[in-house]
Amino acid sequence: MLGIGFIAAVATSIGLPTPARAEEERAPTLESVMQALARSGGVEAHFRESRQLTILSEPINSSGILYFLPPDWLARHVTEPGAAKVIVRDDRVSFQDETGIQTLELGSSEVARAMVGNVIVLMRGDLDALRRQYDVAFSASGDLWTLDLEPRDRVVRQLIERLEVNGSDNRLVRMATIETSGDVTLTEFADVKVGVEFSPEAREAIFSIRTTAPLESSTASNSSPATESNPEASAPSPAAKP
Repeated sequence: MLGIGFIAAVATSIGLPTPARAEEERAPTLESVMQALARSGGVEAHFRESRQLTILSEPINSSGILYFLPPDWLARHVTEPGAAKVIVRDDRVSFQDETGIQTLELGSSEVARAMVGNVIVLMRGDLDALRRQYDVAFSASGDLWTLDLEPRDRVVRQLIERLEVNGSDNRLVRMATIETSGDVTLTEFADVKVGVEFSPEAREAIFSIRTTAPLESSTASNSSPATESNPEASAPSPAAKP
């Protein structure tokens, strides 16, 4: 009987895909991952976030839905433990909760631009911007990949030590932000939909701050403005491409 080593040697000599070679060929590269993210288009994803502060014994937990509309619109709708919105449109970020609304021009703060921009840069697959903002280390196994990102900007480095991003194919799975203070924010993504097309009505509902009515608390409603589980919602649901 021929040994496994002999068969592998013959396969290698004639160019057949040995298990090791096939695994190597399947493993994504940084370039292929960013290209896949760039082709993803609109994104909708549920998230659960845990923020562990060094001054607290228990983490601060939240959950909700994240929306992305290329090239640079981002909406984070928090549903638990209380209703809140963070809306990024162009170079402005707006925050709304039960206490009111705050708006910040991203150009006025390097740190704010970095904190908001890292998700946008990843979701739109902008490799050039990623390399300008971070020292990038990439590793992969099969469809799973990991990015270790260290800020290049001196001001940002004073607050953020590094980011660790895990993904599968063209979907983000997990993002950890490690701050120089020792605080750690872990965000996990689930039910990630790509190729989402937002109607004009859905864009207005999802990516806008409404000042005419207060936000509903999570005890009154756990639904985002666009949800497949409620076809009678006031705002049309974005539809994912097949």
